[in-house]
Amino acid sequence: MAVCDVQLILRECKAYKQVDAEFFAKAQSFAAEDKKRLEKIRQLREILQNLNPNSRQYEEKLAELDRLTIERAVQAKLQEKAARRRSRRQTEKIFQQILTVVAEVAKKRGYDIVISRESVEISSSSAAELFDKIALRKCLYHTPEVDLTNEVLQKVNLLYEQSHKH
Repeated sequence: MAVCDVQLILRECKAYKQVDAEFFAKAQSFAAEDKKRLEKIRQLREILQNLNPNSRQYEEKLAELDRLTIERAVQAKLQEKAARRRSRRQTEKIFQQILTVVAEVAKKRGYDIVISRESVEISSSSAAELFDKIALRKCLYHTPEVDLTNEVLQKVNLLYEQSHKH
């Protein structure tokens, strides 16, 4: 029997760091676009203050303001959903690759079973939090020799590097 910290591998592998960087870049790009939308909304509000509320132009600008405000909210929801969907799909792909590599390493080293090892901080702010940590803990003890984490992480990173050579 062996152990492996899959969460640590997922957090530390180059493929996931790339997914995280892409997610952050898209978020920054959207924030820049949103800032422009917000500026247009601000400008329209300023224009409205200087118009006669009974004029046709006021009604047109007010309708434009409503449209831009609604579009901004909808655009934010669409961007967030798309980003989360992309991130989830890529994370699932990486997780599947990690599981495949865990199986390969375990077979190579002669292990029939690999259980999850977690890096859990025991100190807790409440008894309920501590009991949750205890309940989630799958591996209570292992010798360092049966821990596949580093070897799996190295192989996952190597696969990523090989698939991203230019």
